[in-house]
Order: sequence, then structure tokens, then C-alpha cells
Amino acid sequence: MKKIIPVKQMDLKHNKILYILFLFTLNNMLINISNTNALDSSYSEQKLEWKWMNPLPQGNDINCVWGTDSSNLFFVGSDGTILHYNGKTFAIMESGTTDELCHIWAISDSNIFAVGENGTILNYDGTSWSRMDSGTTQTLESVWGSNEANVFAVGTYGTILHYNGNSWSKMESGTTRSLHCVWGSNETNVFVVGGAEIFHFDGNNWSSMLILENKQKHYLHGIWGSSENDVFAVGGHFFDGATILHYDGNNWNNMEYIGDSAIVPVHVWGTDNSDVFAVGYTVRDQHMTADGRILYYNGSSWKNIKKISACLLRNVWGTNNREIFAVGTKGVILQNIDEEWVTLSSGNRYKLLSIWGSSETNIFAVGYYGTIINYDRIQWSSMESCTTHILSGVWGSSKSDVYAVGGGYDEENYGTIIHYDGISWKNLMTGNSRLNDVWGNNANNVFAVGANGTIVYYNGNNWADMESGTTQHLRGVWGFNDANIFTVGDNGKILHYNGNNWEVLESGTTQDLYSVWGHNKNDVYVVGGDASSFYGDPIILHYDGNNWERMDNGEINRMLYDVWGTDESNIFAVGRMGILAHFNGKNWRKMEAGTSNRIRSIWASNENNSFAVAVGDGGTILKYGHPSQAQEDTVSAKESDSGGGCFIKSIF
Repeated sequence: MKKIIPVKQMDLKHNKILYILFLFTLNNMLINISNTNALDSSYSEQKLEWKWMNPLPQGNDINCVWGTDSSNLFFVGSDGTILHYNGKTFAIMESGTTDELCHIWAISDSNIFAVGENGTILNYDGTSWSRMDSGTTQTLESVWGSNEANVFAVGTYGTILHYNGNSWSKMESGTTRSLHCVWGSNETNVFVVGGAEIFHFDGNNWSSMLILENKQKHYLHGIWGSSENDVFAVGGHFFDGATILHYDGNNWNNMEYIGDSAIVPVHVWGTDNSDVFAVGYTVRDQHMTADGRILYYNGSSWKNIKKISACLLRNVWGTNNREIFAVGTKGVILQNIDEEWVTLSSGNRYKLLSIWGSSETNIFAVGYYGTIINYDRIQWSSMESCTTHILSGVWGSSKSDVYAVGGGYDEENYGTIIHYDGISWKNLMTGNSRLNDVWGNNANNVFAVGANGTIVYYNGNNWADMESGTTQHLRGVWGFNDANIFTVGDNGKILHYNGNNWEVLESGTTQDLYSVWGHNKNDVYVVGGDASSFYGDPIILHYDGNNWERMDNGEINRMLYDVWGTDESNIFAVGRMGILAHFNGKNWRKMEAGTSNRIRSIWASNENNSFAVAVGDGGTILKYGHPSQAQEDTVSAKESDSGGGCFIKSIF
């Protein structure tokens, strides 16, 4: 017989049970919310990172290429860069170092050696890269071996190392000159070039084989041969042109090259003695702009077969069935397909100096040779420019009202202002001094600043000169409203515009100041540094509405070119040698950029604190965000547009 429970008693028990269940559920919800917040916070801290947008797959210099075939290639370069190419896509590999990697050579795809700065030697076992003990801190520029127990690495200050399959040991080279390249036909016939000299190893000792008279004119960079009786050495100087030598087993002889006398080959490789390639560069103009060149030898004569704008080619390598690749500065990768050189890497490689956006879906970047590119949240596209001058500043009041300023390559030459109306760019005016930056707070209140204290103002109808009271070069301008505008420049110069005239503010420094930005009129930041020193001795100033004070740089140890932010706790600064810095409202910290290219300018979105874009030398464009927002680490070569050996660090 069922027991009948009184209604009130049943409700009381039922309510207690529900209450306990409610408390249990609420506790779990709070725990889950706490865990979710912690995960979200951890995700934000750990996952926000800088990724390459241009060039692709990346823009660090590529110094060398090696592979087993066209679907299994390895590339090494600056900042510890290692790429792998499977014939369709590029993947960035974890190298475990930021040292420059100069050269790569292998026994097989599971026993690969890469060498570089600070005595770096890495080995790849088919799964991962690991560091080997080299016993030196000298830069190692080339590596070659006859087998896994007979490998040579050469570098600065006459360094020659030998690997016996277990460890590396130093060999006596008999020289202190930098050695750039090593190649051999077997373990008793190994050649090394450095300066204007060729060295030879006979299996027991190293000896000088050839010394050229004019050390500058005949500076040798690369060596390769098809056999012990067919060896090529290349080099030269950009004032004097190419040096190409050939060894027939008995003597070294000059080879004649008829063509552009300014070509300097730095590396050579071939399939046999009548199918040889050399890569290098020419200097284009007085600004020392370099273009890459490819030379070809058909067994009877050398000729120039390819020019690549705005880069140096540093290495060429291929398989015996003529799958040939060439690489160089700014991430350039070329492949020879059916006698045509096809660019596997893509993107603009001209120096970018300034960036500004009206939104995350409409961003402009400008730079050398009148370069203007636009980002629509999907891709960067080149815009038809109306000038070939340097463009060093860009700003707009809207996506259809954008100004870019610049001028000649000499700061004290001429100035340029161009305007974009949403359809095309048009020249507005020229002046006597280069303009460095432009800013406004609306379409009828625009300021541009430049060399020799130049300030010009646009009122919606006309541009007019303003009296600055200084002859110092002015490099950055920013304001809060019509009566609160700042411009900064050389020798610590800071000017303030109160709506009527410009007045000097005491900065407390004589260092050059490059950029100014603020959250409001009482929270303004200025960055710069000492341009005369190698690293630039950075400076960061803060203005509280009354005084300028120097901030603690923290980890920031390079000159800074630009500062931009979205609020008082989300401020970015960029500068020399890939410096990216962030201020969280309390302190500055260094961010991992993945490059040592100079970063010239940065823009951040007010709509999204986890979105920023930075631009710089070599066409560098980096985007900050979550991996889903940032460029993935791979890029399809089909979507792109555009072994023995040596490494050349610099042409100057």
C-alpha cells in the first residue's frame, strides 16, 4: 500500500532537494566561468602574436637552399629562419635560434647541417633541428662534406672546422681572412675561397693555392665544380664588376664575361661543365639600391639571363635533372621552370615607411619609389601611384580622403603631397623640402611637417606654409584637437600648436625624435633615438599636460621610429632591427617580431585591441592578432604572383 505524504511535508523535502541541486549547479557554473575566463586570459596572452603578411611566405633574407628534389626543399636565412617546401606549400620550421643561418648542406634529408652566426651549427635528423657544439663563436658561412664523417665548415677569421661523424674540431687554416665558401670533389680535394685567395686541402693540410693581386676588385665569394678538373670561383666588386675563374686541374684562368660590368656574382652552381649558373647583384643607383642577377654559362660563354628588382640573390642550387632554385634577400625564392624563372615568393619588397587605416578593412601603406599598397582585410594590392618620390607619411579623414607626403631622396630637396579621393591618387603640390609626416583631425584641418622646420597647413581649400620657428628637421606630427597639436624632430625638438602659433616645449633631450601619439592631451608619447649609433640608443618621452619626462625603456634597446596606440594601456612602438614594443599602462616590454628588418611604422585599430599592422624595410608587413586573424605559417606557391655554396653578408 502506498504511503501518502502530506502536501506540505512533500513540498519541504522537494524544495530542499531543489535547493541543494541549485547550489551544486551554481557552484559548477562559477567554476566553469572562472576556468573559462582563465583560459580566455591565457589564450589572449599566449596566442596573440605577430605574423608575416608581406612578403610571403616570409620576408627575412634567404641565404641558401638545399633539397632532395623540388618537393623536398629546405631554406635558411636571417633571424634563424628555416623554411620547408613540399612542392606546393611553404612551412616555417622551428630552428631554436635567432642567429642568422648562412648556409645549408646535407648527406640526406635526415642528416642536414645548417651553419651561421656565433658559431651556430644545427643538425636535422628528419624530425627536428638541434644545436651542435661547434667550439667557436665565429660566424660560419659555408658547409660541405664528402660523407657523414667528413664535413667542413668555414667562416670568419680563417675559421675551418671539421666533423668526423661524432664531434667538430678546429683545423689550422694558415690565414685570418674571412672564408666564405667551401666545396670539394672528394675528401682529398677540397677548395675554400675568401677575399682574393683560394685555399686547397689535400687530405692532410690546407695551403694557399692562388692569391689575386687586386684584393678589392677580385674579392671571391663562391666556389663549385663538376669535378676535380672543372672548378669555378666567382666574386668581384660593384665598382669593378665580375670576377669569374676556372680551374682545369692544373691552373686557374680568368673567364671572360661580356655584359653589364657592374654585375657581381656571389655564388655558383651547375649540373655539369656546360650548364652552370651564377647569382649575384648589381647596384642600380647612387642610393645603393641592389637588383638581383642570374648569369648562365653554356660551356662556351657567360651571359646575363635574369634581373630581379630590389634584392640581392645569394644562392643557387638544383638537382641533376635541372630542378633549379635561386634565393636572396627579402625572402626572394625563384624556380627555373622550362627555362623561365618563376617567383615562388610574392609581394612588394620596396621599403615601406608609413601606415594608416580608416578601419581594419581599409589600410594604406606607402614607401620608396612612390609605392602605395592597400589592404581590404583579404589581401594587399598595389595602387596606381602618381609619383616615384619617397612617400614617408600617410593619413586620411576617411577612406575617400587620404593624403600621402614625401619628396626627393635628399631631405633638403623637394617635397610632395598627393591625395586619394576614393578613386585615384593625384598630385596636389610640391615644395622645397621633403615632407616626413601628415596628420589632421578632420578633412579641413590637416598638417604636414618635414625638413628644415617645414610645416604646411590645409584648411579645406588651400595649402599654406606656417612659421615653425626652427630649422630642425621635423619628423612626426599628431594632435588631439585644433588647439592641441604636437610635432617632433631632430635634436630633441618638440613644438606645440595652440590654435594660433607654434611654441617650443622643453623636451630635456638632444636625441632625434621621430614620432608622437597620444591618448589625450595629457597623455602623449614621443619616441626616437640616436641615429648616429649602431643600435640607436632609444628614447621614450611622456607628457602629462605639464612636463615631458623620460620613461623607462625596459627591454627596449634599439632606436624607435614610430608610436601608436588605441588607449592608455595598449600602445605600440617600433624601430631598428625588428624592434616591436608594447606598453600596457605600466611598463614597456619587447615583443617577438620574428625579423630583424627595420620596422618603420605601426597602426592599430580602435575597434579591436588585438589588431595592429606594422610595416618596414624590404616590404615588411606584420599583423598582430590571434592565429585565426593573422597570416598562417604556410602559403600556396600557386597563389603567389610574383648545396655547395656560400654566404655574402653585405655588399658594402
